[in-house]
Amino acid sequence: MTAPLARFHRLPAGAPARQPSAPRARAGHTLVEMLVVVTVIAILVGVAGIPVSSDGPAAALDLAHVQLQDAFRVAQTLSYSLGVPHGVVFDVDGNRLAVVARDGTPARDPLTHGEYVIDFDQLVQPRGLKLVDADFGPTHAAGIFDATGVPVSGGTVTLGKSTVSRTFTLDAATGRLHGP
Repeated sequence: MTAPLARFHRLPAGAPARQPSAPRARAGHTLVEMLVVVTVIAILVGVAGIPVSSDGPAAALDLAHVQLQDAFRVAQTLSYSLGVPHGVVFDVDGNRLAVVARDGTPARDPLTHGEYVIDFDQLVQPRGLKLVDADFGPTHAAGIFDATGVPVSGGTVTLGKSTVSRTFTLDAATGRLHGP
């Protein structure tokens, strides 16, 4: 089997030997080399231009708005689906909130299956985010939904970071949270 392959490795008898060609002078870079350099530069510029984390007050308050909306939606959905009042209770001094049942036990977070508590002092939260105030009239610092998912009253929640603060309003008719 090796005999037929051996003939490809030697020149036939009488064939002129190939002379090594003289090295060519390089006039510039190849197209491939230029494309590689341009691609690397584009990647570096792209990485440098994308912020790794948004620690700005607006970004932190936007995230908190989404978290508040989710907490109110969960409380409203639990109230309606279970036929038992649920609410979002705010602990301004503790800088946290919890979705709770009528008896005060924390509801289960549908995502983590743990207690539905948002502690704004935890490392997973934006640094410096503060729960400034929560006022829901007769229910004080708790947005409560009755057994049919209707809010007992409307109210406001104020969050702040640095010198920026935002007040979010719970609509007494729909139970939706609106922000600025």
